[in-house]
Amino acid sequence: MSRASDYLLSQYQQRKNRNPRYSIRAFARTLEINPGRVSQYFDNERPITKAAGANISAKLDLDETQRTYFLHLIELDTKERRGEYVRRIKEDELSMIVEWYHDAILTLVNTADFKFDFDWMAQRMGLPVTLIQSSWERLERLGYVKVEGNKVITDASPLLTTSDIPSHYLRLSHKDSLKNIIDNIDQVSVEKRDVSSITLAVDPKKLPKAKEMIRTFRRRLANYLSQGKKSSVYTINVQLFPLSKD
Repeated sequence: MSRASDYLLSQYQQRKNRNPRYSIRAFARTLEINPGRVSQYFDNERPITKAAGANISAKLDLDETQRTYFLHLIELDTKERRGEYVRRIKEDELSMIVEWYHDAILTLVNTADFKFDFDWMAQRMGLPVTLIQSSWERLERLGYVKVEGNKVITDASPLLTTSDIPSHYLRLSHKDSLKNIIDNIDQVSVEKRDVSSITLAVDPKKLPKAKEMIRTFRRRLANYLSQGKKSSVYTINVQLFPLSKD
């Protein structure tokens, strides 16, 4: 599956998560194109051109960073079809940073009841099978997973953002993670989640120390939750964000 098709499919899935009755036909109406063409995009039977990508970006109301990323994926797909060299590993790393589901699938491997079965993974993650398959291919290319017989071996090293990843893509990663929570919060019972906030006046000089405390807390909580019999995949998001303007 092409990178741009993956991204478009993930945009469709976000909407379907909010409304299980949402269909490809409804998505096509949003894009103002034929449902058959949308299916061709998803099935990788028709390339997404730059002109089509610009139109799709407008219809989906993507912000500037999302639009830039989507058009970047279309450009990479176009170069590959032309036989031009593309640094696939580098671009796979970018996808790992920006799109939340890659790391989630990698983490799913560490659950006690994991099955190396794309249909099973799709059901557990609430994602299309084709998206699971293409994500798995990226994880293999990057060396995060390796299949030996019936056994899946994972790279235990954490995924870290490198200094050469543009900051606007890191912001897109944060947005993607938060957007996934917003899309699914109504489907998750309060017993299985915790989303809370507190508003307070602060001394800006204490922010560097506060960020350090958040990082420490996040690591300790992740270490605590990772012990014992692991059966679910969770994400921990802690936001310290200004409400007043300077």
